[in-house]
Amino acid sequence: MVEVTEAGYDACSSANNISAFRTGNDVVPLAAVGTRYFLCGFTGHCGNGMKIRVDVVDGGAASGPAASSSSTTAASPAAAAGLGSGLLVAVLAATFW
Repeated sequence: MVEVTEAGYDACSSANNISAFRTGNDVVPLAAVGTRYFLCGFTGHCGNGMKIRVDVVDGGAASGPAASSSSTTAASPAAAAGLGSGLLVAVLAATFW
């Protein structure tokens, strides 16, 4: 799994990835509010839907999934505080394996 920019996500390109997660047991902290993009780096996998956009929201903001053509997760206040990263790991594992 690789973290990519929005442009990389839209193009299903991992060429200029932000970071790569290769162990299958990786933890991705959600410490900052914003949108993060992840996809499978194997050829053809992203094009077949193996990608995810994660919206990390502030603990005081209303949260809910945004409309998207692929899987989207809106992080809970606990996840935004770094307490719910297990949810992200479970979602990514289900998406990529």
